[in-house]
Amino acid sequence: MDPKPNSAYVIDPTGRILFRSLWAGDVKSLRHALQEVTTGRTPIKKQSTHTFGPLMRGIGFFYETLGKAGPQARRDMIFAAPPITLLGRLAKVFCRLKLEHRGVAAFATVVLSIFAGIAAVMFSLGA
Repeated sequence: MDPKPNSAYVIDPTGRILFRSLWAGDVKSLRHALQEVTTGRTPIKKQSTHTFGPLMRGIGFFYETLGKAGPQARRDMIFAAPPITLLGRLAKVFCRLKLEHRGVAAFATVVLSIFAGIAAVMFSLGA
């Protein structure tokens, strides 16, 4: 089992794999590979292992997708992947942003909050 969800493949008519992305949400790499193939070229890069960017883009869609799957899906994800579930919930707060940008905003909020907490503790200790 691979921990990365939904790999994507570009396959030629003979069944040969021309390109593989470990994340189907890696739109930039997939678009580039498809442009190469549609112009008659074989992609130079055979695989994309990008994870952070596709994950952050996907986080913006996470809570909405779970909502469509139903309340049991949300409960299951809370137990299966609590940090991702909470990040997805936080991303929902950024409703004025495009869905694909909400994950980055949520992640930045968490990181800045952690740094602010560390700074507050250090300040209170007189460091």
